[in-house]
Amino acid sequence: MKIVTTVQRLCLALGLAALVPCALALEIPGNPPAKDILDQQVTIGSRSLVLPEGRWTYIAQAQWSTTQGPPPRSPVYAAYAMDVQNGRMRGGIVLEMPSRTTLAADWKAERCSAHNPQYSEDFGSTLAMPECLQIFKRSGHLLGLQADFYAQAQQWVQAKSVRLPGAVYEVVYTKYSRNDYGRIRVFVPAQAMDNDEAMLAWAKQLPDALRSLMEKRDTSAKLPALPPLPAEAVVEATAVLPVLPGVAPVIVPYTASGFAKVEDIDALPFKTETVRKIYRQWLDLPLPRAFAFSSEKVIATAGLDPADVTEPADPSDRALARCRRISKTPCQLYAVDNVVVWVKPADAPAP
Repeated sequence: MKIVTTVQRLCLALGLAALVPCALALEIPGNPPAKDILDQQVTIGSRSLVLPEGRWTYIAQAQWSTTQGPPPRSPVYAAYAMDVQNGRMRGGIVLEMPSRTTLAADWKAERCSAHNPQYSEDFGSTLAMPECLQIFKRSGHLLGLQADFYAQAQQWVQAKSVRLPGAVYEVVYTKYSRNDYGRIRVFVPAQAMDNDEAMLAWAKQLPDALRSLMEKRDTSAKLPALPPLPAEAVVEATAVLPVLPGVAPVIVPYTASGFAKVEDIDALPFKTETVRKIYRQWLDLPLPRAFAFSSEKVIATAGLDPADVTEPADPSDRALARCRRISKTPCQLYAVDNVVVWVKPADAPAP
């Protein structure tokens, strides 16, 4: 039985199928986000990545060029695509590749140098042409002091009211060849995996699936299917469950990140005395409570009865909502109740 895709139906409707092959893989160069990925493919230059089945949207783009080597210098693109189903993030990918082959001695991109991975494998590669597979476990997604690229993604998530998961795995596969390279970051909700070993088993599929694409020996490759998000994970990922009349909301507790003890004021990412004073006052507030910040603002909340009834009852959701209203940069939680939940990005300076 021949399977007809959504894009092929569109081509038939337009009468194009008889004229040319109808391949509408989303071209990242020249296409700013946000756009639905109709045919499950994203293309940078002559290379295409086929995404797993899902409802994918291209939500952020970054661009730079080679830092060394003779002109012309090849544009390098990074594109973020997120799979959202029933209003919740099921998975995300960031694909990073140059748009064409360039005789470059170096590229403006890290060479397998990210710190403190949960798992790392370099496949015996050399410094000149590194290859690596790394796994990180994050306390949340789109947190930290990101550059504009992740701010774009966060703005789209907020505009579409997408609920992000709690903890996520970040799987990074990077492969350099002589004049090309490619990198992919795959974000998988931790609830979709039984344990770290299951995540590792999935991640180990990436090198064989994508190595030829990154080296440009193949022009197309398919990302392995993402694990499904189990039904019970929907409840676990919800910070505040619906409130019935006369029934208090159920608050799902946050897990400490291990960055610092909640009473350690010296560990605060902000070093100004004004922020320290606000944090000291927040420590005296009753539970439940939350402390959020961006690179511009800090927000302290407590209690389940906000003065503005349109605001979330949960202080964590309320702190983030207030922060996002007044800050132009991404917001994140630093502490909830009696634990610090913030994970400091390895390459981020203190704000």
